Amino acid sequence: ANTHGHCLVPADYVTEDGKPLGYFAAQMQRSFRNRRLLPERQVRLEALPGFLASTRSTNELAWDAKFHLLEAYVAEVGHADVPTDYVTAEGANLGHWLMSQRSMQRAGTLDPSRAARLQAVPGFH
Repeated sequence: ANTHGHCLVPADYVTEDGKPLGYFAAQMQRSFRNRRLLPERQVRLEALPGFLASTRSTNELAWDAKFHLLEAYVAEVGHADVPTDYVTAEGANLGHWLMSQRSMQRAGTLDPSRAARLQAVPGFH
């Protein structure tokens, strides 16, 4: 949270030393939403930058995290034509995720608000 300014950790994110940070963050967010935390842990989590925004569903969080990675990719390379096998430095399989989003859009099963956000990304097709 202190490094990135938020707590939107992709669910599959693993630290360089092999710790499943994404899984841990999702567990904390779920416990927070369900009010299953000790009061002192709840206070510590609420103090983290962006934590309260991260208490939405795990699915929403994962999607937003991948979308932010896509925005970073586009800012770096200038387009959203991500190779299917592209994996970010954070270990997220962005290429596969984007392929899935495009597939859902073609099938008409992508949430309209998500489709609109993707359509606003330069080079998304």
